[in-house]
Amino acid sequence: MTQISDDGFWQNIDGEWMPTQKQLEALENGAIPHESNEIENPNLESNMGTEHLFQIQPTPNEMNSSGTQEYIAFLGYTLIIFGVLDFVLAMFLDTNITFFLGFFSYFTSIFLWALGGYFISNKEDMPWFEVERFSESDKAKAIYAGTLVAALFILFLLIGLANLSNNLDDDLIGTWTNPVDELSLESNGDVDESTDTFNKWYIEDGNLILEEDDYYYTFKYQVVDEILFLAPIDNDDSVMKEECIAYLKGDAGKTNSAYNDRIEDADSDGDFPNWCQPE
Repeated sequence: MTQISDDGFWQNIDGEWMPTQKQLEALENGAIPHESNEIENPNLESNMGTEHLFQIQPTPNEMNSSGTQEYIAFLGYTLIIFGVLDFVLAMFLDTNITFFLGFFSYFTSIFLWALGGYFISNKEDMPWFEVERFSESDKAKAIYAGTLVAALFILFLLIGLANLSNNLDDDLIGTWTNPVDELSLESNGDVDESTDTFNKWYIEDGNLILEEDDYYYTFKYQVVDEILFLAPIDNDDSVMKEECIAYLKGDAGKTNSAYNDRIEDADSDGDFPNWCQPE
């Protein structure tokens, strides 16, 4: 009768121990045999133990698959944390970092949480690429570090853009003209003005700030029916009503006749702000 060892790797045929089919299959799958070839009786109790006969190690593909799954899970947790930060910034700091998505920006936190959860729960089914295990590869550590740096860069970039957007008034963005000046207020805060006096603009405390290098000027403003009324604010915070000026939206104010007709209509309709009383 053929005698099988307890571990199933050896069989005794006519007094000689031979590898079983189980051992042969293990070798094909990447098992590493013990260095010693002298096996008298695998069933004898000794300090050797069956774990020394074979060391079942994962194949390179299995190692890479495990590392890839770890990295995909890491991406999932990163997306979830990003979503939490998006929610906290919007709710408690009034900073919407996904403002450029418009109405959909109210749902980005939920989307990021769902996407991160999907990555984590389906990491075994997403073999788009291969990453070695973090604990076993310097290259993998560099990939993780690069991912964190990229995520932080994107986060701070979005925060900066959101803060810039929060300091602008969408009603003012565009080109405004009158017969003596053309004023373009860009969405990125730049100013293009025919006299090259100003180069930056933003809103502060409800007033329009126009910057000129190291100096800035404060204006009270109001947009009424595509007419921009501006009045400078003095150092004592008083509005200089007599110096109020007006611009028309787009190129409508470039000619004297068109500008004067529109301003006269606005005056007769009572559209002038009470703080705008030009002499």
